[in-house]
Amino acid sequence: MKKLLITVALLTSSVCMAQQTYGEVELNRLSKMKLTNIYLDKLNELAFKAPYATFSFGSLQDSSSVLDLPTSKYTARKRDAIQEMSDEYGKVMRERLYELIPYSDKKDIIRGIMFLQLFNSSLKQVK
Repeated sequence: MKKLLITVALLTSSVCMAQQTYGEVELNRLSKMKLTNIYLDKLNELAFKAPYATFSFGSLQDSSSVLDLPTSKYTARKRDAIQEMSDEYGKVMRERLYELIPYSDKKDIIRGIMFLQLFNSSLKQVK
């Protein structure tokens, strides 16, 4: 149980950190390992938002960044299952990519972060 709580806390803080937006100049000042962590945070944010992409393309007048899905026991169970899957995906990606990403050129890591920021900003966050 303790391990589960620690994992949830880390993933939650990772998602909160991932929502920060970075500029290209700011990113150029950072080390490759810091850039790797930011890249993985942005990838994790995408893992949480992507399953709900179909709900993100509503009315053009809706500028809300929060997605409001109907609540019922059925939808709650489905959302919990998706959350678990997203958590697992995020952990696996972080483990597998952490040592691989730094082999990329710094400018390519920065471009990847900028792309993920743009893509993530177009998807709504689930309440």
